[in-house]
This record gives sequence, structure tokens and C-alpha cells, in this order.
Amino acid sequence: MLARQAVGRAAVAALANRYTGYRRLTAISQGGLPGPEASAGKLAGTAAAKLVADAGVRLLGDDAVFAAAPGDGSGEDGAGRWQRNQAWLPGIAIAGGTDEVLRNIIGERVLGLPPEPREDKHRPFNASGSTR
Repeated sequence: MLARQAVGRAAVAALANRYTGYRRLTAISQGGLPGPEASAGKLAGTAAAKLVADAGVRLLGDDAVFAAAPGDGSGEDGAGRWQRNQAWLPGIAIAGGTDEVLRNIIGERVLGLPPEPREDKHRPFNASGSTR
């Protein structure tokens, strides 16, 4: 993929995520509750953030180690924020639910797909036989 394609994909994903977020905020401001679409928003947000970080590192190459990230405000070099952003994104993708859990929520609550079969669904956790 060319660098300009990476930047284009990142820009489109970031804008789509922004406007989808506006829709969620509008629903909440009108008294609605966040629903399963918040799961889709988190999936889209982490995907957009990964695309932005990847595009930044791709454009900067080895200089990504020394370049400040956008919105940093410091104007200082040597911060390595592009690489740090790319490094912590997998952790952000896990925080608040892994992508697989969020996809299950979307599938079951939005698309109406049947839930995954679980034998332990009606058993309390302490009776599940798991050890610490």
C-alpha cells in the first residue's frame, strides 16, 4: 500500500468515526441510552486509531522515533509519540472489551444472530470449576 493510500484510509476512517460518534452523542443528549452501537463505535475507533498511527509511522519511517505526534503542542522532537501510539493501541483495543466480544455483542443485539452456545450459562461462576 502506498503512503498516500494509508493516509487516505486513515482520514476516511477517522472522519467516519467522528460523525458516527456525533450520532451517538445526539442520541444520548436526547435522553437515549448508549446501546450496542457503542460497541461498533469502539471497534471503529480503535481501527481508525491504528490506521492513523500506521500511516504516521509509514510516512515518517525511522524519523517516527523522534517526531512529536499531532496535537502534542510541545513542538519538541525526541518524544517518539508516533511509535508509542502505535505500541499502546493493542492495549486500547483490549480495554473495554476485546474485538471478539464486541463483535458478539453487535451480532446478537444488532443483527439478531443467535448467541454462542454455552454450557455454563445457568451456573454461577464459583461453581464453574475454574482454578486460580
